[in-house]
Amino acid sequence: MPNLDVEAVAEWLTERDPDAATAWHPPPVSLPESTASLLRQFGLALDVAQSRDPEALSQQLRGKTLREQLPTLLAHIDRSTRMRLLSWLGEPPMPRPDLVIRACLGDDSAPAGDVLRREMRQICCTALLSRVFDHGRVIQLLDACRQAGLSGEAA
Repeated sequence: MPNLDVEAVAEWLTERDPDAATAWHPPPVSLPESTASLLRQFGLALDVAQSRDPEALSQQLRGKTLREQLPTLLAHIDRSTRMRLLSWLGEPPMPRPDLVIRACLGDDSAPAGDVLRREMRQICCTALLSRVFDHGRVIQLLDACRQAGLSGEAA
């Protein structure tokens, strides 16, 4: 079940990728209890629907009504909760998770979808750059250059 409590989401993110959690995870958002309660109910409803009929849930999430509302909901919740929800929607046993995620991110005419897609590109780019320029990787490259007779230092 996608437990969407702020603490549970922060724990999920830290377990999944401790580096990402510290690199781009903003401080926890303090939601009004009424909103936090509704978000928990939404997570529970998703879980119940998926356990009963994953195909029907997948179809509903891709349907016109939710397809128009999900991007706006996702754009207005904090980034870590958004990532947790998108991750859960992309996990088995969700049928056609690619289409569900695409529906969540909205189409090209949805301003909220544009914001979400831009954020996803930024997160992917940041993660890629973090791996490419990882301190250990740069040290290995520098050592390889030194072993090849290149000093790595300015003349």
